[in-house]
Amino acid sequence: MFKFGELITNRVLMGMLFIFVAVGLWEFKWKPQYRPHYEQGISYYHAQRYDKAVEEFGAAYAIAPNSTDVLTMCGWSNFKLRRFDEAAFYFTRALRIDPRIEEARLGNAFIALETGRGKLDYDLLRKHLGAREKDPNVQIVSAGALRQEGRNFDAAVIYEDLLSDKNYGHAARVALDELYGLEGFANDPVALAFGTPAKPAQVQARFRAADQKMWRMENGQWQPMYIAGVNLGPGSPGYYPSSPPMDGQIYAKWLQDAEALNANVIRAYTLLPPSFYRAYRHHVSAGGKLVLYQQIWFSDPAGKDLYDADFVKESEAEIRYAVDAIHGHGNVPLKHARGSGIYDSDIAEHVGAILLGRELEASVALQTNLSNPGRTRFEGKYINVPKGNPTEVWFAQILEYLVSYETETYGWQHPVAIVNWPPLDPLYHPTEAPNLEEVKYRIKRGEKLTIPNQLEDDNDTASIDEANYYPTPALQAGFFASYHVYPYYPDFLLFDPQYQKARDSEGPNPVFGYLQELRAHVRHPLVVTEYGVPNSIGISHFHPGGWHHGGHGEAQQAQIVAQLSRSIREAGCAGGVVFSLVDEWYKHNWLRADFQHPEERAALWQDVLDPEKYYGLIGFQTAKAHLFSDVNSWAGEKTLYSGGRGAVQSVQGAADESFLYLKLNGACVNCATGKKKEQASYVVALNTMPGNGGVKTLPYGVSIQNGADFVLEITPASAKLLIASDYNPYGLVPKVGVPNETELVYRRSFHARLEPTGGFEEMIVETNRRRFARDGTSFAGQRYSRSLLRAATDVKDRAPGTIAEWYSDAKARAIVVRIPWGKLQITDPSSHQAFAGFNDQAQLMSTPTPGVDVSLLEFASADPSRSDAKMVATLPAMDHGTLPAAQRIQWQGWEKVQPQPYFKQVYYALQKVFLEQTHAEMVTTPVAAGAGARGKRASR
Repeated sequence: MFKFGELITNRVLMGMLFIFVAVGLWEFKWKPQYRPHYEQGISYYHAQRYDKAVEEFGAAYAIAPNSTDVLTMCGWSNFKLRRFDEAAFYFTRALRIDPRIEEARLGNAFIALETGRGKLDYDLLRKHLGAREKDPNVQIVSAGALRQEGRNFDAAVIYEDLLSDKNYGHAARVALDELYGLEGFANDPVALAFGTPAKPAQVQARFRAADQKMWRMENGQWQPMYIAGVNLGPGSPGYYPSSPPMDGQIYAKWLQDAEALNANVIRAYTLLPPSFYRAYRHHVSAGGKLVLYQQIWFSDPAGKDLYDADFVKESEAEIRYAVDAIHGHGNVPLKHARGSGIYDSDIAEHVGAILLGRELEASVALQTNLSNPGRTRFEGKYINVPKGNPTEVWFAQILEYLVSYETETYGWQHPVAIVNWPPLDPLYHPTEAPNLEEVKYRIKRGEKLTIPNQLEDDNDTASIDEANYYPTPALQAGFFASYHVYPYYPDFLLFDPQYQKARDSEGPNPVFGYLQELRAHVRHPLVVTEYGVPNSIGISHFHPGGWHHGGHGEAQQAQIVAQLSRSIREAGCAGGVVFSLVDEWYKHNWLRADFQHPEERAALWQDVLDPEKYYGLIGFQTAKAHLFSDVNSWAGEKTLYSGGRGAVQSVQGAADESFLYLKLNGACVNCATGKKKEQASYVVALNTMPGNGGVKTLPYGVSIQNGADFVLEITPASAKLLIASDYNPYGLVPKVGVPNETELVYRRSFHARLEPTGGFEEMIVETNRRRFARDGTSFAGQRYSRSLLRAATDVKDRAPGTIAEWYSDAKARAIVVRIPWGKLQITDPSSHQAFAGFNDQAQLMSTPTPGVDVSLLEFASADPSRSDAKMVATLPAMDHGTLPAAQRIQWQGWEKVQPQPYFKQVYYALQKVFLEQTHAEMVTTPVAAGAGARGKRASR
């Protein structure tokens, strides 16, 4: 038995006692307590101040990371801010600690409901939350689960029950309207259930494809119908394919705009929400003449084999959903980027065609052909392929399913087509080398290469040849060829000598030569269901004739698209459908996709460097667009500096969804004083990451306190935006195995930081990569500098849709500049995100920015970069060779956008072209908008 004296001399026991006492004191006295943060967070949450709630719950989480109460509220607060990935992290962590936590389980269900990611299992919900089935929180999620399963009428019952609920009444009303497409048509009757469809005694067909033309039944007679159409994409600013507009009045306005365009066809690339079809039914009921071309969009099979059983089942389901929808019997489950709900608007008699699939990647066709070598013929009731490749046979089978389902279920038929594009055309292109041929040739030249996957991006070793399809007499509506053709892609349209020599009646036109050849090969009617060029500031692919992917002003866009429209008919096609009615901000091109971060916010701002966003005939003016078009409209904008000692008397700044704006009052280049021109130039130092990026010493003999990551040089000759060398996302490196060649690559494991010294350089990108022809001819890559800002040389160059970025107004004694956010490496102005570098996987990282710091240097010389350039003034005033803290342009973030729509010049140009092509009566101009054949392809 221990005595007390022995106890206090035992080091082990004393050590344990000390630990117990210390732990007790830590837990109950010294350790920071999470409850005050948690309770304050609850207070903020109930006050709907979710940003503050996140801060408090975050502080509580740092103290008690295993508290399920804290984890659950972290999840809900982030959910309310639509930070779904963060919310999912906290809910999932809470469930790992205690799988019984219903609020966390419910939270994950809400995330699945909002994002469309993840399966909402109604039976599982009832199992886990059955005791709470009358809880409105559970009911609203249960209705979402029913919608995912396509049990829309059951979901409608729940929404009806929730209409009077104080918390979910409004949400239930919105959900019910979305389910039926009632927003904007509140007085429409709706179907409470679907019975057996009425089926006519004889197969009905109002449209037909035959004899190289499209036809329409009018007064009991078939009349030829040249297709002059426009594509409708629902992703206007603020919207995505996954969350398109639900307001039927938006679709009603777009249908009116398309009608006023003198278009006779409007194409939907996928099944749109029920509100579109309700709006379309109202439109045609009121006398509208637009015909609908409905496309059924397929994703790619997981293993790139079209014959995969699950993919076939999914594709057949998508066919049923679309066919049911146009016949007013659609009960369509939720799916990402495709409409869903109850479709009770029967519009079948106004549907001119059904298009099947999407632009198939060559890798899918190749894998399908390799995996199914025996599938080379198909004989059906409606379509035959006596001899073809497995991909062609698969499409024949799926076309057969489509026609059979519509004929047998509804007694109707519509002309059908496979959506195709030049990479999978049936023609032989000598300047387009297959990937393996290119690799073998480059290896033969001595280049050290890694053999790529032979199935990737192989644009000339697989095809879908419409000439292999033979519709039977039972397919009364007929079969036609549908192609998407743009002038700058694929590269064989740029390099093939035959196409470069081609001329239509207006001049050189490679697309005309291509369509002539395609038309001669395909015996079915040929409709170009997508074509166009965008009018963006940025360029993503150069065309030798100037028909680039971007870089066009509105006037040039209008001229090109009008010529393309006329040449499609001149080439003997049955019609063309221009892309697209409205600009879609969510879209992105390979050259810009990584720099729109976070990607899910891309629809909230306008990256004017990305051509994909600018195909629309209707554009959108952003909030501060007038600052560029009207030099005298700056009265209400922030003054950064005033009382300058040089010519510049003040500097103003502003920002909107597209640009950072600057106005230098008193500044002028190429201005005359008497008979003598002033020698003046200006440098604007900019920092999008004040104190955290760029360089402190500028190449003009001055230092800047917080550094600069960009400098804008404005001279009588040009305006040029240069980037700090240590902030440039691209690095120029030697091309492995190719002497004397370089390539531009992302700077992996690069983190932006503030450097004491460094240079500035132009922003160079590579738009056209080096290519090889079959005979080994090399076509050089192409790069260009984004640094040069285009000048507005005339007042008209300042109008909406211009690609000008600056001008000097001598009369107003002012220089006005607008800099695209993309040129400043702002990855999302709506949430203040700036480029911060790349990780080791070359994935872009962004960081919050407090704004953009602005400093000004004024020179009494035409070139500020010369060593003898005389600096006459700075803003702010210099202090011993250093510019102190600069003034900052700041802006409020946003969650919604409402830019003003307007008709671009291309709209009016096509209005005239379409009128000529369709021989329609003149439609009142709308007010401002709310090479011959070369034979068959060589055998493989």
